[in-house]
Amino acid sequence: MATAPNKVTVILVRGLFGMIWSRGMDTLAGKLKAAGYNTQVWNHSWFFLAWFAYKEEIAAEVARLTKAGQTVVLVGHSFGANVLLMAARLIPTTRIPLLLAVDPAQQYDCSVSSNVQTAYGFRNTVGGLGQGALRPRAGVFDIPVRQTHGYMDDEPSVQNRVIAEIAKL
Repeated sequence: MATAPNKVTVILVRGLFGMIWSRGMDTLAGKLKAAGYNTQVWNHSWFFLAWFAYKEEIAAEVARLTKAGQTVVLVGHSFGANVLLMAARLIPTTRIPLLLAVDPAQQYDCSVSSNVQTAYGFRNTVGGLGQGALRPRAGVFDIPVRQTHGYMDDEPSVQNRVIAEIAKL
């Protein structure tokens, strides 16, 4: 039986310059909220290195929500996906049932920690930014998408798949 939506919190993280880009995370959060899920959309400051500090805050929030009985799902676009991968590594004893990485930056470590049960990496095949493929292991899936990096978070096929995977919990 699927987990009741009100028992699931989806943490969505925008990419670098998320005040301008990665607005598809807001659209996705709205769709999830309308379906009854709890959502949090995280942004970063204009200072690039702030994201490296936020990974610790996000990890603490995931651990807190999990201890409170919530099922926590992580969804990130671009560098926001990389930050979620980093945050998951900080809490190795906290079970994360689902992580969805929307075109993570390839220049950062795209390995998925063992506490993440299932991970999907939506990787743009058009070129340019992003294109980070999650490191293969059991429970990790690479999904090539023909879309540019800047529009991956708005891509209907990506958003629909994210929602469908969350609904399976």
